[in-house]
Amino acid sequence: MQKIFKLFAGLIFGLMFVTTTSFSVGEGETRILQFENPHSALDFGTVAVGTSVTKELKLLNIGNSDLTVNQVRFHENLDGMYTSDFGGTLIVPAGGFAIVNITFTPTQEQPYMGLVYVESDRTNIVQDRSHLLKGEGDTDPSITRVLQFENPHSPVDFGNVCLGSSVTKDLKLMNTGNSPLTINEVRFHENLNGAYVSDFTPNVVIPAGGFTIVHITFTPTAVEPYIGLVYVESDRTNIDQDRSLLLNGNGVSTSSCGASETRILAFENPHTAFNFNVVPVGTSVTNQLKIMNTGTAPLTINEVRFHEVLENAFTTDFTPNVEIPAGGFIMVNITFTPTVEKIYTGLVYVESDRTNTAQDRSLLLLGAGTNSSPL
Repeated sequence: MQKIFKLFAGLIFGLMFVTTTSFSVGEGETRILQFENPHSALDFGTVAVGTSVTKELKLLNIGNSDLTVNQVRFHENLDGMYTSDFGGTLIVPAGGFAIVNITFTPTQEQPYMGLVYVESDRTNIVQDRSHLLKGEGDTDPSITRVLQFENPHSPVDFGNVCLGSSVTKDLKLMNTGNSPLTINEVRFHENLNGAYVSDFTPNVVIPAGGFTIVHITFTPTAVEPYIGLVYVESDRTNIDQDRSLLLNGNGVSTSSCGASETRILAFENPHTAFNFNVVPVGTSVTNQLKIMNTGTAPLTINEVRFHEVLENAFTTDFTPNVEIPAGGFIMVNITFTPTVEKIYTGLVYVESDRTNTAQDRSLLLLGAGTNSSPL
């Protein structure tokens, strides 16, 4: 009889618990916790040991009822390097958000990576309540690894590209810091649907003051614009600046762009160096470079630039976005001004929307500086 009474009492208690729970949630009531960037670590970069950097962790409630955040805590493997200004209880209204400031204060020269946990009364319990934190302690605050793009405020423009065709552009990544920079990954935003790929191999080291070129290829599969970001992940110290650059290209049908349309960049003497001969140091000589379009459609020249080995001894008066009609040409003035007595040899690059991407877009320049006066 005693066993039956205990079983009956347990059954009554269980029914009361289920009934109470069902009424407390409410039919259709949701409290959905989300992070602003759930798939990207909150990256504090490299921080000098004994100093602090603070970042904002944005907590969103995309449910239809108020969400209560009870606790913000850190995984024990973070050794107390991360703290927050969370005060105890935080109400996030439906459709709203709250900011929690997280501070990273490294005590040793090492990476600190681990999870921050956000405890709440969320209803989306099958989704993650944690977010990855990433930072590194550095004993020398004078060390800088500064990632920069060649043209950070201009998109890499691939123009109109026929379906089934590809166009490749150079993405120049520079390190203007004083220490080697490691590029870990070059990736594309998911909204680009795989239309862009690169030839990047992981863990490329760019020396201080140097650069590397990443080739990005655009191959549209649908008649539509493809606009989105390419992200460059690295161990940069300039974490307050952007690590992404905008890509822009349009897929067009073969009928609208013409299956036989060509824009062919050609030099007058492609296999011969453009020779400035011997020039006294401190004086200048200007020669004209003939750039031709032997294709069937207008060719746009976007940029004329020189390899860094030329040490700014060569300059040009070229203005961007010059159009060369089919069968036409332009003359570009290139000036050679040697600053020391030596031989200068290197490439001039002509960037354009050419279709003959398998052929070279560069030409060899040659000149010599001398301290001797001409006879």
